[in-house]
Amino acid sequence: MLIKIKNFIIIFILILLPMSFLENAYSEDKITFQDRVTQWYNSQDDFFKYSYFSFLSKIGKEDVTVEGWSRIRASNDKLIIGSSGTVWCSVILGDEMDRLGYDSVGFGGVPDEYMKEWIKKIKKKYKKVIVFSGMNTLDICTQYKYDVIDSEVFTSVVDTLMDISKKLIDKNGLLCYVKIKERTEEKDLIRYGHDGIKRYNKLANQFNYLLDEMKDIEKLTINYPTDERYSAGYVHYNKKEVWEDLLTQ
Repeated sequence: MLIKIKNFIIIFILILLPMSFLENAYSEDKITFQDRVTQWYNSQDDFFKYSYFSFLSKIGKEDVTVEGWSRIRASNDKLIIGSSGTVWCSVILGDEMDRLGYDSVGFGGVPDEYMKEWIKKIKKKYKKVIVFSGMNTLDICTQYKYDVIDSEVFTSVVDTLMDISKKLIDKNGLLCYVKIKERTEEKDLIRYGHDGIKRYNKLANQFNYLLDEMKDIEKLTINYPTDERYSAGYVHYNKKEVWEDLLTQ
C-alpha cells in the first residue's frame, strides 16, 4: 500500500489534478502551505498551545480526556484518529468503543499533518484505521483564501497517510478516510460569511474528488446530516447511532 500511495502523489501532481488547480502553484515568492500552517499555529492562544503540548506528552502513556482524547487498550485491534469529530465519537460512545474494538486518538482544531507527531507515540499496529480529519486542513485553506486544493495541500495529507500506513497498520490492514461534509449551518455562516462557506464547500468537493482517486484507501461517508437532530455543530455528532454506523462500515 505504501508504494501505491507514493505513486499517487506523482500521478496527482502530473495528471489527476486539473491544470486550473495548479494556478500560481510555482511562483517564486509563493508562501507555502507549511508557512500557512505555522502562521495558523502561531496565531493560537497560549491555552491552546499548552493543551496541545499536554496532549502530546500523554499519548500512549495514560488516558487523555480533557485536552483532547487518547484511549488505547491492548485488546482493541482498530483505531479512529483525527480532529474534533474523533473526540466527539470517543466521548459519546465511551466504553462502547471497546465493544467495537476501537482505540481512539483525537485533538480538535488541528490539520492532518499534526497526526505525524501522534503516530510516533502509538506503539501498536491495527487491522483497520479510520482517519477522521481534513476539516481543519480546509479551515486553514479557507482562512487564507485558497481557491483550490493545490499539490502542497494534498501532499501534506498524503504524507500523513503514508506515515499511518507504514507505522500503524498491519500488513493486510485497511486504511480508511472519512469524506468531508459540506458546511451548511448558521453558525458557520457567522464564522465564514457567504463567500467563506462557498470557498470551504468548493474545497471540500475537490478534496473528496482527490480522495476518490486513491484506490487503495477506503472512503467512508457519514450518513447523517450535520443539523441539530444529530449534531452539536458540524461534525460534532452527539448521537450514538451516527458513530456506530461509521465505525461498522
